[in-house]
Amino acid sequence: QHELTAIHNQSASRTSSDASHYKERAKLQAELGAMKRLNEQLEMEKVDMEATLEDLTLDKEQLEEEKEGIEDRVEELKIDAETAQMEVEELRVELEDARAPPQEE
Repeated sequence: QHELTAIHNQSASRTSSDASHYKERAKLQAELGAMKRLNEQLEMEKVDMEATLEDLTLDKEQLEEEKEGIEDRVEELKIDAETAQMEVEELRVELEDARAPPQEE
């Protein structure tokens, strides 16, 4: 009888231990599944951010090229404006000379 009780207690203890292990295993599997889903989500976000970064880099390069083109055009216009101003001054001098009465020698 005593041995039977001991065997029964061991069996009950083992069943309880097994149930505890199954419960713990299920909990860990659920956590692992959640971590895998989070990892997949983060990987997708990483891919999206890398694509966005690549797009922004291309946009930046295009804008820099456009800026250089505009700066070159501004320099050309400054030179044209300076040239035009010099021509205006030359024409003003010619006009003043033409309007001035001839000088007697």
